[in-house]
Amino acid sequence: MNDYVAAVNAYRKTFPDKKTVMQQTPDPAVRDLLLQMDEMKLETVFDRFDKQPPQCTFGIAGVCCKNCYMGPC
Repeated sequence: MNDYVAAVNAYRKTFPDKKTVMQQTPDPAVRDLLLQMDEMKLETVFDRFDKQPPQCTFGIAGVCCKNCYMGPC
């Protein structure tokens, strides 16, 4: 179990944050959109994700159940 948790935590660290996306995106429209959303105080997927720690290790690993809201079987 410790190996699984360590692997999921390492995987989580590979997710880009909004600042990284804005710096590295090849599409200037994405950068402009994120900047405009910041100015308008609109929440993005990056903002919501960062506000929800701790993230579920099952969800990050991609094994959530798609049939109900009760989590993994």
